[in-house]
Amino acid sequence: MSWKDIIKNAPNVTIKIGDWVEVKSGSSTRSGIITTIGISMSERDPAAEDSTAAKVESYYLPLDYKGAISYTNDTGQWWSYFHKITKVISQDSPEFQEVDENE
Repeated sequence: MSWKDIIKNAPNVTIKIGDWVEVKSGSSTRSGIITTIGISMSERDPAAEDSTAAKVESYYLPLDYKGAISYTNDTGQWWSYFHKITKVISQDSPEFQEVDENE
């Protein structure tokens, strides 16, 4: 199953700063709380690091723009492309309170 299928089947397809995410990292996964969301404005900047990138509070993943999130957990600060996100739990969800960042 592709990440697009996973996200399309997920109940929450809008990511927001403060949401919990799980992302594919090499052959494993990493999880944490979103701290920034950036949308690329240039083909040369897929990670949305340039000053031209749009920094937003939320983003609807099925729009399929290029960009990245930064997220944090007890092991540090990380970043990931949008297409590496495999699970999202909204900070407004009752399930959010049960999430262990060390999963």
